[in-house]
Amino acid sequence: MSLILSVSVFIRLIAMIWALHLWYRVRDWRIGFLGAMVALMALRQSLTLSKKGLGWPPQLSSGMDEIPGLAVSVLALLSIIFLGRMISDERRRSSELIAANQELENQIVRRHKAEDKLLTLSQAIEQSPESIFITNAEAEIEYVNAAFIRNTGYSMEEALGENPRILKSGKTSAETYTHLWDNLSQGKPWQGELYNRRKDNSECIEWSIISPVRESSGKISHYVAINQDITEKKQTEAKINHLAYYNSLTDLPNRTLLMERLNRTLGLLERDENKGALFLVNIDRFKNINDARGHTLGDALLKMLGKRLSELLYDSGTVAHLASDEFAILVPELGLQLEQARHRALIISGKILDAIRQPITIDNEEIHVTASLGITIFPEPYDDEGTILRRADTALHRAKESGRNQSAFFETDMSESAEQRYLIERELRHAVANGELRLFIQPQVDKYGKLVGAEALVRWQHPERGLVPPGVFIPVAEESDLILDVGDWVLSEALQLMAKGDMAGHPFHLAVNLSPRQFRQTNFIPWLKDLLNLTGADPNHLTLEVTEGLVIENINEVIARMSEIAALGVHFSIDDFGTGYSSLSYLKRLPVHELKIDRSFIQDAPVNESDAALVETILAVAEHMHLKVVAEGVETEEQAAFLNARADVIHQGYLYGKPEPMDIWFERWFGEPLA
Repeated sequence: MSLILSVSVFIRLIAMIWALHLWYRVRDWRIGFLGAMVALMALRQSLTLSKKGLGWPPQLSSGMDEIPGLAVSVLALLSIIFLGRMISDERRRSSELIAANQELENQIVRRHKAEDKLLTLSQAIEQSPESIFITNAEAEIEYVNAAFIRNTGYSMEEALGENPRILKSGKTSAETYTHLWDNLSQGKPWQGELYNRRKDNSECIEWSIISPVRESSGKISHYVAINQDITEKKQTEAKINHLAYYNSLTDLPNRTLLMERLNRTLGLLERDENKGALFLVNIDRFKNINDARGHTLGDALLKMLGKRLSELLYDSGTVAHLASDEFAILVPELGLQLEQARHRALIISGKILDAIRQPITIDNEEIHVTASLGITIFPEPYDDEGTILRRADTALHRAKESGRNQSAFFETDMSESAEQRYLIERELRHAVANGELRLFIQPQVDKYGKLVGAEALVRWQHPERGLVPPGVFIPVAEESDLILDVGDWVLSEALQLMAKGDMAGHPFHLAVNLSPRQFRQTNFIPWLKDLLNLTGADPNHLTLEVTEGLVIENINEVIARMSEIAALGVHFSIDDFGTGYSSLSYLKRLPVHELKIDRSFIQDAPVNESDAALVETILAVAEHMHLKVVAEGVETEEQAAFLNARADVIHQGYLYGKPEPMDIWFERWFGEPLA
């Protein structure tokens, strides 16, 4: 075989291998076809050699007859290489086209997401409950949302192109607008309150946030404003603030506002070396009116009194309503000298008392009231508002103790009295907690002197001052919550005493005073039931003494509570009958078993026609209503004879026995010690 033949076979083999390699890589039918053609050519050459019977190695010849085959082999190899390159380029371009197409699809997806986001943002702005509008750099409105249209009353056509000043009410301060534009001119957002006006001229308060919008270059092209209507919120805040500083009934300043103004006035007077006065005004016996005629009339009376005091004072001071029946009047600048200030304060107090004494007509009914006044001049050294108020309150107590319907200036000795009341209250709390209270019993007898019952009374065994009478500490207890603790203690001790008497074979009736505050406690009735069960005392032997004022206030509720207690077997007695507001129409509706005549009527009844007539009237009422009568304060035989001559009356007083400790009383009347 010639050299040309060998080269031809080699080239064909290379072409076939390259073609197979390319076909494997690109998997293209054209490459596979050329490779197959080359393989057939190589096979044909091998068959030709076999037919000639040539062995290996071939014999040398000129090989000229193999030149065409060699050329075809070379051409096939070149074709395969070219075709492979062409297919590779085509695949590369196809890959680039696929990548470009993928990027385009990604861009479309991103654009759709951006459009969705923009749509969501647009919907959020359009559906926002807050008023939103956008202006250009010249402050011309270019966009308003639905809330803006709804809240302002302007349509979109009316708002577009307008300046936001169409919302201006004229009530926003110039300082606010100055601060607003200072911020916006510096490219900063601004927020604050604006007092705006709607299309229908109604006003509103809005919390506004205005922000500049910048272009990519940094230049401000627009402004966006978000306005929240806070009118109702501000009105609510104003109402809450008003309630915090003004009395809800009379709309006068309350204690909090009075103390603030008193503190401010004190500073001004100290600076100017001037004098002022604080008056505390308490309506005399207002509770009786409230109890007798109801809270509606009482409230109307307080309103009219507050108005009358305000008109009296004009703008020269402050009239405050501190409590149900208590007012305060603060008058500054009464003079540089103390005597001058006292003289002017006395003149003012006279005018106050005269104004209150004038009759007041409510529902065609003429009502007459009086008042007690406590006055203090200030400032004094080291004064503060609390000290000033305490001095006026001390003076008020002195005025009330002196007979009411008058005024009293604070004097130094009054401070000592106030300190004494504070000391009693503090020590009484300790006494209740540490068992210093004692139960005393005073007998009640019939006209023959036979024991028919008794009254439970409380005494205070002070570790230093000895036995303290009730007149000293009961008024202090009634002014505080201590009356509840004292009342509960007395009733508990009384029921235990009754139970011991029953166990000893000496049952007796026992009367216990019940304070109005104790009776009104929501848990009083369940507590009483539990106490009766716990002690085992017979409720039929218990009488609760209540005052007329209690049974007249909220009559329906009182009747219901008294009836529930009476259903247990407990009796009720009207204490000090005739000293308060007595109404037979009320009395006949109450589950009352007994009337108790006050000692003030008994003392002079035998010698005083008026007192005698009052006692006889009470006895007649009791007989007509089938009620028992207890006469309190029977101290002489003449008083006892006066009563016995007119009715079957139960007697209670020193003539038959003073209050004694319960164990001594029990042994005296039953002849044996208390177990």
